[in-house]
Amino acid sequence: MKVSPEKFESFMPGKQENPVHYIIKGDNASILRKMHFRWEKSFDFVYIDPPYNTGKTQNRKYNDRFWDYYSREKHEKWLVFMRERFDALMPLLSDRAVVFVSIDDRELPHLILLLRELFGEWNTEVMIWHKIPGEGHAGQGKMKRAKRFRIDHEYIVVAYKNKDILRFNKIRSPNPVRKHYGNPDNDPRGPWISAEICKSAKKSNPGGKNYYTIITPQGRKITRQWHVSRAEFERLDQEGRIWWGNGRIIPRLKKFLNEPRLITPSSVIGNISQTEGVQMLKSIDARADFKHPKPVRLIKYLLEMAAPDDAWILDFFAGTGSTGQAVLEMNVTEGKQFRSVLISNDEDGTLHQLLLPRLMQVKEKHKSEDKIVFIDENSEL
Repeated sequence: MKVSPEKFESFMPGKQENPVHYIIKGDNASILRKMHFRWEKSFDFVYIDPPYNTGKTQNRKYNDRFWDYYSREKHEKWLVFMRERFDALMPLLSDRAVVFVSIDDRELPHLILLLRELFGEWNTEVMIWHKIPGEGHAGQGKMKRAKRFRIDHEYIVVAYKNKDILRFNKIRSPNPVRKHYGNPDNDPRGPWISAEICKSAKKSNPGGKNYYTIITPQGRKITRQWHVSRAEFERLDQEGRIWWGNGRIIPRLKKFLNEPRLITPSSVIGNISQTEGVQMLKSIDARADFKHPKPVRLIKYLLEMAAPDDAWILDFFAGTGSTGQAVLEMNVTEGKQFRSVLISNDEDGTLHQLLLPRLMQVKEKHKSEDKIVFIDENSEL
């Protein structure tokens, strides 16, 4: 798919009637520097999936091998490469910005040190992505042979402009493991799992919030400090969401498999498989051979957690467009007003073969009114 670049004389973060998404072809360090004047303090959310420095030559433009295997400088070249881009990024970050960087073990310690230097030690944290689901199958890496153990995880290093002023949102729980759910009372709402709805007798505080007595259907009195008010408990009971069991248990809350529930984000992300990213690409182009594309659900997880509803989103290693798809879909399905800038070096023709077709397909599928603008670095910024 070939899309002609637009001449865009006023490429800048203005307010548009519909969200706009800029796809820019060129060298990301150069483009980030060109953006300094018009885009200062514009971006609230940044996600990048940079070269991991694997020792393998994976592409021509952003070489994933920065050293000879036994070179004493094996990490220095990668750090120079990354520092140049982070130096160019810093002026573009808003005061409440958060940056997520996917990485594996090879450069994790060096990336952490670099980001601590730039953002401050207090403003740098690490998340773990468990990329092989607990219920995964052979096609998801469960049967992969290894001399010692399988590598089932990657890291996401998180850097904040100012962690003290940032509060993350609660998120909807990723797909639960179905086998943990049952339906012993044949509830028409489907499988459910029971959850604690009160503290133990020992931990309940008579002077604390929501300390009261309930009476079971069998007439037994139970006094506890409950997680909900009395009125809320009674409402849940009327809706059949309190599980009384055989009458001898402490009542519990029924949570259904098919209903979303908000949870506090964890530093460990699970139930999102690496193979989702591969399968998505194959659905666009069966010949696609891009190594380890990130699944859209992983990006959505981070966006739901950390991005304001009208945030400017930046991905300057745009690859096959996982970030772009996540942004477009959340604007439609979640009512967000995300706007984005995706920068691609068009390695191996990825921009026209995968990234742009992918975003156009998503836009058409969801009947999105968002605008997609393609710009070449050589055109006027």
